[in-house]
Amino acid sequence: MSWPMNRREFLKMGLGLLASLAVPWDRAAVTARTHPGSQRPPNVLILVFDAFSALNASLHAYPRQTTPNLAQLAARATGYHRHYAAGNFTNPGTASLLSGTYPWTHRTLQLFDSVAKPLAGNSIFREFAAAGYRTVAYSHNLQALSVLEAFRPDIHQFIPLQELCLLDNHFSDLLFAKDYNVAVWQERLFHGADRIHARSTSLLLRSLSQKIWSAQVRSLEARYGELFPRGLPKMHDQIFLLEDAVDWLASNLPQIPQPFMVYFHVIPPHGPCNPRREFVGLFDDSWRPPHKPRSFFPQGPSDELQNYHRRQYDEYIAYTDAEFGRLYRSLERAGTLDDTYVVVTSDHGELFERGIMGHFTQTLYEPIVRIPLLIFQPGQSKRKDVYAPTSCVDVLPTLLHAAGQPIPDWCEGQVLPSFASEARLEERSLYVVEAKRNRKYRALTKATVAIVKGPYKLVHYFGYPLHQDAYELYDVDNDPEELNDLYESRKELAQPLRAELLSKLEEVNRPFA
Repeated sequence: MSWPMNRREFLKMGLGLLASLAVPWDRAAVTARTHPGSQRPPNVLILVFDAFSALNASLHAYPRQTTPNLAQLAARATGYHRHYAAGNFTNPGTASLLSGTYPWTHRTLQLFDSVAKPLAGNSIFREFAAAGYRTVAYSHNLQALSVLEAFRPDIHQFIPLQELCLLDNHFSDLLFAKDYNVAVWQERLFHGADRIHARSTSLLLRSLSQKIWSAQVRSLEARYGELFPRGLPKMHDQIFLLEDAVDWLASNLPQIPQPFMVYFHVIPPHGPCNPRREFVGLFDDSWRPPHKPRSFFPQGPSDELQNYHRRQYDEYIAYTDAEFGRLYRSLERAGTLDDTYVVVTSDHGELFERGIMGHFTQTLYEPIVRIPLLIFQPGQSKRKDVYAPTSCVDVLPTLLHAAGQPIPDWCEGQVLPSFASEARLEERSLYVVEAKRNRKYRALTKATVAIVKGPYKLVHYFGYPLHQDAYELYDVDNDPEELNDLYESRKELAQPLRAELLSKLEEVNRPFA
């Protein structure tokens, strides 16, 4: 008699069952918090598309038509056109989105880092779980999983990474869930997977591991090669299809007990940029972005090479956009969106200019910190556009406000424009922090920090060997490409921002001095 399911299906079934039982959920708590006769609280779906720069989205006037679905669906959503991540890579960006606090507060500063343990209860999952919501989380990204591990006690259904991967060589979350962050580093060390920070501890084991992996990859490429001519989507030691994640959401979201708060973090458009066949070569055109001067920290690629990779990145965005459109329409047909807030955003952007490719950099230029934010509100039929600066730390308080829940005192964000009354809105300062070379529990002494206020962005580089105390100032409203550094020529603008930023740094450093 043949076994009715393969190993992958068995693992998915078992792991999904265990995850769904991990945290008790009390449906009665929802009723207890809902007044008799009132409507059921709205559901919340947060979709994070990794490394998605708003400046490469046609939704925000990018010349290539990278996001036709988002642009069309924005006609019934609220779009934020100057929305900032709190960091320039996954860990700080994700932690700030989920905690409503800046990196200098939650201390998620480094690769595969997570929030400070005393702050693990300060999360969107804790607040919605306490309000009687069913909380669900998934991520393709190992670094985002590092952040989610801290919040796991408040996640009712933690979907295993393996459930939505075609191939996964990562076992840290299965074997060492309580020591995930240490375990994942050791696993990557074993595989020699991190070119920057690790080498395999054994050439023999690394060689054996790579041979097994290569054979598995060849098998998948034989199966899917025609559909994905550049190779299958992958990240770290995982190979996956975005289509599988979309299909999972379309099939399972209507079945989740309501009200729910679901966080779903997928890798595309994060590179390597391997879109489906119909998107390959989509932007082989003559358009070229403007040449920009080299940054303080150039990595060497020429404009030609950067533009080549930018085209591939734009193709991957178009592929991602198409899959989001398919998901949205499927959920709409199922009626799931009738009482669900849908949030589309990212953890950080991507850069293909100034001698830099990607986001592993100390810089905070707009393409790397400006991310999309679209909020689809149940019943909304008209487009709303917000051009005031906003931050990812604002998402948590906004969703709690929309669900009729109180906003915790520890939150550093505020309710977003269009959700708050005009009387509550005022010009304020936003911050972006890059400090992966800083000690976790030490004052920030080697970092890049930006303050955004009104049309201006001041960037402060400090503690680097060649840049001990450097600044850049841009009027991003009138100079969105950041071609004109105003720091030396407009001291009357620079000095108040500089004083405010230094005062803020002194304040946040005080507990770690």
